[in-house]
Amino acid sequence: MSMSQMLQLAPEDVQVTQRGDEMPLGVADYAQKKVAHAVRVSGRPVHGASVVVRKTAEADVQRRFRVEATVDVAGTRIRAEGFGAKAHEATDAVVDLLRRRITALIDKWDQRSRWLGLERPGQWRHGMLGERRHYAPLPVEEREIVRRKTFAMTPASPDEAAFDMEALGHDFLLFVDSESGRDALVYVRPDGGYGVLGTGDDAPPVLDEAQARERLDVGGERFVFYTDRETGRGSVVYRRYDGNYGVIDPA
Repeated sequence: MSMSQMLQLAPEDVQVTQRGDEMPLGVADYAQKKVAHAVRVSGRPVHGASVVVRKTAEADVQRRFRVEATVDVAGTRIRAEGFGAKAHEATDAVVDLLRRRITALIDKWDQRSRWLGLERPGQWRHGMLGERRHYAPLPVEEREIVRRKTFAMTPASPDEAAFDMEALGHDFLLFVDSESGRDALVYVRPDGGYGVLGTGDDAPPVLDEAQARERLDVGGERFVFYTDRETGRGSVVYRRYDGNYGVIDPA
């Protein structure tokens, strides 16, 4: 196979497996074409792609079909999973997620080759060469929330969430555990391994934002994962490298 062919994966090279009764006609062809087109965003050699389409037994009609896709982009396996009331809808969902994960991975690869430098004392950004700097010594009474992010959390397994976290270059990532349906958090441990909170019996504490900030200051941790007392959803308050706080809430 030539380099051009590897960059332009043909639809017939996407392996599709269908599992379940009464599978709609044309699903395999549709999945092949959509996945083959999606992987072109990588601009890298694609060594293979496979798709599994399942008709589930779930009562929720919006999760009647489940589609899983796995692609090999330049030796890195990327997985995605999508649900829908119809097989085509589930395929569209998984292709959209697959495209975003490929793009995030390519951005991370490209970022590694750049020298980002330091903009001000105490600041550190993901992808920067060298060791991370220590937190700026800002007194507790002067710390403020200077960044607040809200985003739609995608259902994922802990492995998939860890992949997204690495692809985005983050230290932690909020996600909805696809098995339990609960808000959870995956993070990088000090030893470089991964940790997961919220998927088992380790339910996050119920706090308001002020209490979460207080725990962050007292415990000296990088972040506090908690269930917001008002919304009932998982949130994170974290220390920025400039000494202030950031907050991440689900949409």
